[in-house]
Amino acid sequence: MASQIKDFEWDVLLEKLESPRCECALILGEGAFFTPGGQLLKDQYNNFLDKNHAGLFKRQHDDDLLSMADHARTTFCTKVRGFYATEEPDEFLRHIARIPFPLIINTTPHGQIAKAFDSNTPQLRHFDRSAQQKKIEKPDAAHPLIYNLVGTIEDDNTLVLTYNNLFDYFVAIFGEYGLPSELREILKDVKYFVFLGVPFDRWYFHLFLRILNIQAYNNAHRHALEDSRFKKGVMKFCNELFQIEFVIGRSNVAEFAAELYRRCEAANILRTGTDDSLSTMELIEKQLKHDELEHAITLLDAFLKEQESDDLADDLAIMSARFRKYNKGVLNGTLDPSNARTEHAQIVNGLNEILKSARKLPTI
Repeated sequence: MASQIKDFEWDVLLEKLESPRCECALILGEGAFFTPGGQLLKDQYNNFLDKNHAGLFKRQHDDDLLSMADHARTTFCTKVRGFYATEEPDEFLRHIARIPFPLIINTTPHGQIAKAFDSNTPQLRHFDRSAQQKKIEKPDAAHPLIYNLVGTIEDDNTLVLTYNNLFDYFVAIFGEYGLPSELREILKDVKYFVFLGVPFDRWYFHLFLRILNIQAYNNAHRHALEDSRFKKGVMKFCNELFQIEFVIGRSNVAEFAAELYRRCEAANILRTGTDDSLSTMELIEKQLKHDELEHAITLLDAFLKEQESDDLADDLAIMSARFRKYNKGVLNGTLDPSNARTEHAQIVNGLNEILKSARKLPTI
């Protein structure tokens, strides 16, 4: 089997999303969570820890595991909850919440994806390495399940923060407690796995895949976005061991979500929510008003490509490059506040002009 494919099998994916059974699953990793400004939430989280609470922990190599004294753990966990409590889900997550995945496996411990649900409150479960697992009801599109594979920030004892925690986690999940039997049965019915933002280059993530028994579902598609951070050997390894195929040329999770959202919207299978009555153009307008520029650009780009409007797509590409340069200047501190406000206003005005022109395009 080749480790790379040209694109997702959209017709199959939509069919499985529309199924009354749980035949489609989304696996989310740290690379799928962003701030409204387009920064990786993980990076903002690490900056928050390093700037405000560096005395509570030490970093271990490059795999995000920490070391800390036992007495510091309670304080650390409280600070982590405080950080995530102030972080609102971005438009990308709100799109994901509207796409009718009946099962979402979250490989991070926070609850940002659950916050994104306006309605259809999902069933929330997590792995607890020190207790019997709570019962899981069989999910469907109307009653989705979000399963946090590595614990939850709401329970200090479930969090995997250190190497010792990780060791205890694997002892528990491969031993006494294990993955809940209901979840194992649900996974057997899945025919399409979509991986977004998962760290395939981390050694312990390969064990997470083994826990989910991903390689055993012979009739299922297992598709992931290509990621420039991964060496060819990583993708080849994941393909050989877990039959995961990587989509060539697709690396932006927000772009993927925007395209799948549009396809679900066209098929009239989106979950109901507060934005039900909004068209794609109205959603973009809403994003611009709420300063969700990154996602407004993503959704507008997908729309213009669908409409085959090369001139407006070129204008958007120029504005998108300008926005990336603005963002970089703000993050690096090389753009002073006065110039930043002016540049931001001009970018928003430019995007609104493109949106105005897009509204006049004939629908194809």
